[in-house]
Amino acid sequence: LSPGSLTFGSVLLGKTSTAQDITVSNTGSNAATISNIAVVGDFAITANTCGTSLAGQSGCTLSIAFKPVNSGTSYGSLTVTDSAGTQTAQLSGTGQSPATDTVSPTSLTFATQQIGTTSAAQAVTLTNTGDQSLTQIQVVVTGVFTVVNNCGASLSGHASCSMDVSYVPTKIGAESGTLTVTDVIGSHTVTLAGTGEAGPSVTLAPSPLNFGGYG
Repeated sequence: LSPGSLTFGSVLLGKTSTAQDITVSNTGSNAATISNIAVVGDFAITANTCGTSLAGQSGCTLSIAFKPVNSGTSYGSLTVTDSAGTQTAQLSGTGQSPATDTVSPTSLTFATQQIGTTSAAQAVTLTNTGDQSLTQIQVVVTGVFTVVNNCGASLSGHASCSMDVSYVPTKIGAESGTLTVTDVIGSHTVTLAGTGEAGPSVTLAPSPLNFGGYG
């Protein structure tokens, strides 16, 4: 068998890799009878030109594909049994689950804040529980709120990152806005709310002052 092993790299769960070929060669002068061809593991034979007999000084081709069902590295083998014996090729590949995007919490409420000042930040967390990286991350905020995006444009598999949101009130009373997180999978919206209050003021009393007559 040539080559004696195949490595398929990373393939998404539920998907099928591009096939790779193994050549079965009869280097002798007599024909060989092929009695069995089998694969073990998350692999499949997608094409077979071998038949049941292989003439001397000739070859045939077996095409093998990887179909992962679990995350992580998978191992298997291809076995060809014929009148000359049993030949085995080792097979390996890595299954990967797709990226996920979970945003938590789905709403933020800020304590009463003085107009024109910035509140303490509250965090919104983006989590990717998949094996693949989550890409094309964009963060947009509306209303009288600001955001610091600590995630960047990509988040590795099995990782989390935060977006720090602050409230900067511009008026007395309730104010609202949204934080929208968009990525290659879709988008999530977090509702934002806060209440503005007037700052401290100084007054003089009484006004005016009347000192009466003075002589």
